Amino acid sequence: MQYQKTFVMVGLVGASMLGGAVGSVLVSGTATAQDARVVTATQVNLVGPSGQLRAVLSGRDEQRRVSISFYDPAGQVRAVMGIDENGTPVIRLMNAQGQSRLQAFLENEDVFVIAGDETGQSALFGTVGDTPMLNLSDGQRVRARLQLSPEGAPALRLFDREGQRSVTMETDTIGSPFITLFEEGHSRTTMGVTQGAAVLNMSDAQRPRLVLGVAENGVASVSFLDENGEVEELFPALPE
Repeated sequence: MQYQKTFVMVGLVGASMLGGAVGSVLVSGTATAQDARVVTATQVNLVGPSGQLRAVLSGRDEQRRVSISFYDPAGQVRAVMGIDENGTPVIRLMNAQGQSRLQAFLENEDVFVIAGDETGQSALFGTVGDTPMLNLSDGQRVRARLQLSPEGAPALRLFDREGQRSVTMETDTIGSPFITLFEEGHSRTTMGVTQGAAVLNMSDAQRPRLVLGVAENGVASVSFLDENGEVEELFPALPE
């Protein structure tokens, strides 16, 4: 169960949503661009009572998107909704300094919501196919991921600063739980319960070398494995 899809946050929304293209507002019924019931303009600006800009409706802004932007009383863009030139709908909310704090977008059937600034520490919730997930990022790479497999098995993965797995906690398709510790991407220790037995595996950089287990009937065992993964010593020894 491995999910390594990289989320490239492209085509969201630019800080400035001004620009020009053709937009149309239908009054009622079916109309064409030449119909008298249609208002045609490259851009529509909405202003407050004092003439201050409060919203801009653009058929094609500077980011080549159909968009509507909302401004606060200080003249700062605070919210943007639009569709990029590939047909992807996006929403972006900013703070008073114009920094993005919440983004949402849809790519085909996959949907994503980003809380925080994606260049800093942020959280991404989304679904990829039948896999829902929550990613926590430090601005450079994902550091933690919680997800469900298409079969419904949950998994929690922690990553180091180089993006390699550090700890995983998951259940397999039959519900057996496992915790695995990694070093430089290599599995070194795995603890779990499977088929009624509690098992602890300790590995070198290549394969398990020591296995501790307690069977469902209470029998404990210690196995030493050679470099080929074959049992070279077993305690207690199997009967002749």
